[in-house]
Amino acid sequence: STQSTWGIMSFYLKMLVTLLLLASFLLKVKANPAHCLNGKNASELSEKDRAVEFLKGPCHPVVIIPGILCTRLRVVIDCPTLKREQPDLFKNCGWNTCEKGFLKKYPQKEYNIWFPDLISPMSILSVTESSRKCFKGLFGLLYDTKEPNPYKRWKGKPGVQVTWYGNTDETLKDSNCGASASEDILNLPYGRKICDKCQAMGHIRQYFESIGYQTGITYQNIPYDYRISAAMNPAVLSVQRAIRTLYEYTGKKVIVIGYSMGNFMALRALNLMSQQEKDEKIALYHSISAPFTGSFASVTSLVGGAQSFSAFNGQIGFTVDIQREIVGNAGGIYDMIPSFTSQLFVNESWHHYLSARREMESLDNVSNIAWDTFSKRYKSPIPDFPLPTSQCVEDFGKVDPRCRLNLKRPYLLGEVENRIYTTSSKDIKHLLLRYGMENKYVELFLQLKNESQISWLKNPGVQTVITYMGHVWTPVSFKFKDDPFAKTNKNEFMPAEMPDWAGGDGIVSSEGPLFAAFKWAEEFNSRLPGAKPVKVMQVCSSYNRKSVYDGRDKESRRVILENGYVGAPCMCEKTASKLKPEEKQNYKGDECCHSGILNDSDFFPIFQDIVSADVRIEKDISKATILRMSNDEIIRLRNTCPIIRAPLD
Repeated sequence: STQSTWGIMSFYLKMLVTLLLLASFLLKVKANPAHCLNGKNASELSEKDRAVEFLKGPCHPVVIIPGILCTRLRVVIDCPTLKREQPDLFKNCGWNTCEKGFLKKYPQKEYNIWFPDLISPMSILSVTESSRKCFKGLFGLLYDTKEPNPYKRWKGKPGVQVTWYGNTDETLKDSNCGASASEDILNLPYGRKICDKCQAMGHIRQYFESIGYQTGITYQNIPYDYRISAAMNPAVLSVQRAIRTLYEYTGKKVIVIGYSMGNFMALRALNLMSQQEKDEKIALYHSISAPFTGSFASVTSLVGGAQSFSAFNGQIGFTVDIQREIVGNAGGIYDMIPSFTSQLFVNESWHHYLSARREMESLDNVSNIAWDTFSKRYKSPIPDFPLPTSQCVEDFGKVDPRCRLNLKRPYLLGEVENRIYTTSSKDIKHLLLRYGMENKYVELFLQLKNESQISWLKNPGVQTVITYMGHVWTPVSFKFKDDPFAKTNKNEFMPAEMPDWAGGDGIVSSEGPLFAAFKWAEEFNSRLPGAKPVKVMQVCSSYNRKSVYDGRDKESRRVILENGYVGAPCMCEKTASKLKPEEKQNYKGDECCHSGILNDSDFFPIFQDIVSADVRIEKDISKATILRMSNDEIIRLRNTCPIIRAPLD
């Protein structure tokens, strides 16, 4: 037994020595050189040195705008004002005083929205009538339809301010210059561990930091209140200020990245800037999963409600009465309504091409010779955009591998009680006034949607990469057999049937991204003043995989010279490669979808390629204001983040 004991002790001693040696080795191992830091290791550099090395490196600074529901919102309570101006709301929230003390019922200064804690008035898990009234009252908006300044047409209720996480006294320290507002959206305990998909922009931010970016200095997330229409959302002004500030900091042109609804803020910001300023300060616009022609989920949520956000037959959670107040009064939801874009451009040559191709794809057994004839008759403004004679999505057994567009039927919106509704403004207005859960601001919101000009697809005036998916079947129309208002008026959900489906990412059909891409590509070919070339990037497509850049400018920086198509990798390809043959036959790859791209580590290297344009500032290094800042000043900028926290003009 003594020999056995010594054997065990010897084993553990060897293990201890091994661990110590391993720890010693790991301490000496240096982190991988950051791509954007001129080959230097970020962990060995001060904040100032990191910024300086970024200037010497090949990367552009980045402004990124997240999608709808990708910003954590927070309610700030002015207790005396709330108690005085809204006594019924104050009572519904369970409060009777502003004085703190034992057994006294008083509000906290701030609350997270959705999942703050089980007894919070801002919890989506509200179960009582009074708690639901509290939630609606605190989260509601008021509008002044006569106010000429669009950014002043809305406000919170008296005593209540809703803003993004990190823009309040209690959350400033955790702001990470706006980045924290778009991460860990549900705010669950250990949320980063138990809900990886709830990180929203978190994984993207981590990737950019891994290649050398600094939040607030070379990388800026733009959190915003997604309830507010793009026509009056201050995020548009924040995007413009971030572009100007990052350009001033670094002396380098900025890359603007919009994800989903964030593209509304991005495109409007670009459209409102002068061409001279865009040419000077913006390198490229990267649009990801943009619902430029709308999403049908917005219409069904406004008419029948979104039952997926509730539980127990709609009695707990985001109930119909809460949605009526919140969704029905949120102009941002109306921005997402499918639009009349197809009617606007029906006579354009690029629209002729897409329409003819949609009809051609609907036919059975079209020969390669017929497609050759088609390509000679209808010219694509994107010359290397693939035809169905080529293969794009090859590894998913349940997905047609051919390069098909799978576009939806034009103009159709849906059907209610046997009446067909189109995407015309007249039909949409009638639908929402007759059947919408809340129609108080329908005319205002439709006016704002038109004012934003998103549906017009105005040219951004900068080099553009449009990223989309086409392999996930996406609903593109709805049908209510009975009157949905009769149900929702009794606080009951009315789910819609989805009779028509098209290619997309599960939420956004490929029509929106492709309409924008083909229109802007045609405008570049036609030499529209300010128009720049467009690259279309299809995720999960193996066709024509290469860099979006196809040339260099006079200063040897990588640029896009011609319109084109490129394929991009996705994590579903790796998943498919590990499946057994019988499993692969039924594989759809639908986890690579609208939200899935935010967590797709196989797609992330695309970002590195796009931001790396070999843009260094040795020729005019004096432009970068961070060169004249101390390390402490840069730390202060990152902590206080004036780019998005300072008052907007």
